Amino acid sequence: MTDISNVIHEESKQRFVLKLPNQEEALLEYKITIEKGKKVMNMYHTFSPPSQRGKGIAAVVTKAAFEWAEKNGIDRVIPSCSYIHGTFLPKNEEHYKLVEK
Repeated sequence: MTDISNVIHEESKQRFVLKLPNQEEALLEYKITIEKGKKVMNMYHTFSPPSQRGKGIAAVVTKAAFEWAEKNGIDRVIPSCSYIHGTFLPKNEEHYKLVEK
């Protein structure tokens, strides 16, 4: 499986990207807002190319995004992407601490 250190944070585009073979990429898109004085990160979209699905690629990108959020003062994450709230979080419960604030 690919390591999260290979994930690139394109902060100006508000996304995390993992370059894959054949010029493909997996990504997670987000939006940061301030709500009641708190930094909130809405993770609203993930994408893995069809040829890479089922290989844990989306999990790698999502884990990188959660680790970045934790280290960079994000107070709360809104996992509005169906993959993140339905598949990733139940398998990675340690990240609920950012979701439940």
